[in-house]
Amino acid sequence: MQIKNRSFLEKFLLAWAAAGIILALVTSAMYLLWPGFGEQGEVNFASVAWLVSNGQPLYTDVDAAQRYSLQHGPIVYLLVGGIMQLLGPSYVTAKLSGVVMFWLILGLSFVMFKRAGGKRNALIFTGLEAWLLFHWHNSCYIRPDAMLVVCMLISLYAITCIRNKTLMLAICAVVFGLLINLKVHGVIYLLPLLVLLTKFLTVKRFLAASLLTAFVGGLPFLLPQVSFSNYVFWIQTSVQMAAGDPASTLYNFAPKLATLLILILFPYCFAVVRGISLYSFCRHNRMVLKALLLGLLAASLIGSKPGSGTNHLMPLIPFYCYLLLRLSQEKPVADLAVSTGRIWRRRISGIVLGGLFLLVTLGGAHKELTLLKMAATDDRRPVLQELAELEKVYAGKTMEIGYGEKGNRVITDCIPQLVFHGQPLLIEKVAFGDMLAVKVPLPAATVEALQEGYIQVWLIPEGQEPFAWMKESEFPQAFLENYRHEGKSAHFDIWVYKQKM
Repeated sequence: MQIKNRSFLEKFLLAWAAAGIILALVTSAMYLLWPGFGEQGEVNFASVAWLVSNGQPLYTDVDAAQRYSLQHGPIVYLLVGGIMQLLGPSYVTAKLSGVVMFWLILGLSFVMFKRAGGKRNALIFTGLEAWLLFHWHNSCYIRPDAMLVVCMLISLYAITCIRNKTLMLAICAVVFGLLINLKVHGVIYLLPLLVLLTKFLTVKRFLAASLLTAFVGGLPFLLPQVSFSNYVFWIQTSVQMAAGDPASTLYNFAPKLATLLILILFPYCFAVVRGISLYSFCRHNRMVLKALLLGLLAASLIGSKPGSGTNHLMPLIPFYCYLLLRLSQEKPVADLAVSTGRIWRRRISGIVLGGLFLLVTLGGAHKELTLLKMAATDDRRPVLQELAELEKVYAGKTMEIGYGEKGNRVITDCIPQLVFHGQPLLIEKVAFGDMLAVKVPLPAATVEALQEGYIQVWLIPEGQEPFAWMKESEFPQAFLENYRHEGKSAHFDIWVYKQKM
C-alpha cells in the first residue's frame, strides 16, 4: 500500500510540475504576442531602450529637460535596444529578451537539476521553480529580473558542473559583472555563490576574477550615451526614497517576512515527512544556508522600498530549488519515525506541506491567469490604430502621450509606439514620480521645453485633467499656459502648442 501511495504521489508531482512548466510557456508566449505590457515600468524600458539605441542618453543630466531615467543598470536597456535595432522596433521585439530569458531559466534549470538528480527530479524541481517564479511576477517582463535569474543559474551550473577551475572562475567572474551591472545591489545575490567558491579561490585567482568582474560590469559605461556619474545620481535618488520613508519601508517589509516563513517552512516540513535529518543537512551546508538566508533578508528589505516588490527575491529562487533537490536526495533516518510524537509531527507537517503546495500553486496560477486574461481582454489595437491616424493628421509635428489625473494603462501602454516612430519622450511617469518622491526639483529646462513647444501636440486621456497628479511641480501650470485644447478623438483630448507671436 505504501509503495502504491508513493507511486501515486510521484506521478501527481510530475503532472503538477509539467502543468506549471506548460502553463508558464503558454502564458509567456501569449504575453509576447500581446501588444501591451504587464506593468508601467515596461513602458519605460521599451521606450528608453529604443532612445538609447539611437544615441540618446540613458541617464539624463540632473538639469536636463527629459525626465525618463531610472536607477536600473544599462545592460538590460542595451540588450532590448540592440534586439530592436536588429529586428525592428515593435512590442514583440521589445518584449523578446524578457520572454526568451524566462524560457532560458526553465531550460537551464532542467539541465542543471537533471545533472544533479536525474530526469524525474529535474522535472519536479523545474516545475516548482516555474510555479514560484510566476507567483512572483516579472518573470517574463522587460526588466532585469529574468536576466538576474539566468546569471544565477549560469554561475551555479559553472560552480557545480565545470571541473576546470580556471574556466569556472572566468565564467563566474563575467556573470558576476553582468549581474552587478543589472542591479547595483546584485552583490547580495552572490553571497551563497561566493561561499561555494571559497574552496577554489587563491589570492591570485580572487584578484584576477575581481578585475574581470569589474571590467565586465563597467564596460557599458564606456558608451557615450551611458554616463556613470548620472547613473550614480539616480542610484542615490533610489536610496533616498527608502531612507526618506522608513515607516513605509518597514511596513512593506512585514509581508516579505511571511514569504520568508513559507520558504523556510517548505524544506522543514518536507524533511519531517520524508524522515530526513534536517539538522544534519543544515550542519553540512551551514555556511551556504546562512548566506542564502542573509541574501533573502537583504533582498526582502530592498524590495520593501516604496515602489519595489517581491521580484527582488527572484534571483535566489534557483539556488533555493537546487538546495531543495539536494535535501530530497538525503537518506531517511530510520530512528526519526519511532515515537508517537514524531508520527504526529510527520502528519501535521504533511498537512502543512500540502497547504504550502496549494498556496504556491494557486498563487502562481492566479498570476498567470491574470496575465492571460489581460492579454485576452485589454485590447490596445484600437488605440494604436488611432495613434497612427493622428500621426498622419499632425505629420511633421512632435507628439507625445501625456497623463491625466487617473491611470489608464490601455493608453499609457501605447507610449512606446510614438517613440518607435521617432517621437521624443519628455516625461515618463515612473521616472518623474521617483523624482517627485525624493524632492528633486523640476528642472527649469523641462518648463522651458513646454514654453518653447518642444512637444507640439500632447495627447491626454479623454476627459481627464492634464498632468493633475503632478501638482507638486510647475509642470501642469506651464502646460495650461502654453497649450490649448484643440479637439478630441475616440481616446484622447488633443492639446496643441500655442504659437507665440
